[in-house]
Amino acid sequence: MASIASIGIFRICQALCLFVLAADAQDTARHLLLWTWTGQPLDPALVSAVRMEIVRLSIPGFASLDFKDGRIVLGATNDFLVSVQIAGSCNTNNDPLFDRPSPLGYVNAVEGKIEPTIFVDCGAILHAIRPYILEQPLKLRYELLARAIVRVIRHELRHILEQTADHLPTGIYRACLQPRDLVAQ
Repeated sequence: MASIASIGIFRICQALCLFVLAADAQDTARHLLLWTWTGQPLDPALVSAVRMEIVRLSIPGFASLDFKDGRIVLGATNDFLVSVQIAGSCNTNNDPLFDRPSPLGYVNAVEGKIEPTIFVDCGAILHAIRPYILEQPLKLRYELLARAIVRVIRHELRHILEQTADHLPTGIYRACLQPRDLVAQ
């Protein structure tokens, strides 16, 4: 069993490798690869719903977009890799309780450069959209949760691709997203 220190070093090395690959590929990338991993397995129905939402995205500057699930990813040399770490419970039957508002997602900057890693808090998203999914059938709950997750990813992806911490005054690129923004058609 790996020690906590070696796991931490592995994650740091993993992040640095992704950052270097992304920086090298950004100018010539034609394919955007979102690679997601979680602390716990996602329900296959939710993964399928997220894939359906990802397919609907159109990212300027990229000919195609792909979504991979799992820890190991091998991208082509022209892939722009973005790691998406999903934390918190994505169980739509639970009601996560928060004492204070929690960010739905975020990215980190190191020495002024925004790293190609998106952190998404599934529990915070579920808490935000709870009124919209409360009485819905399971399939629709997954669809709405997937839509919300992908909108948070899209919001954070803008920070990475444009290398800016700034927000826009309207739409999903505002600093504070409203629950209806996350689930609306």
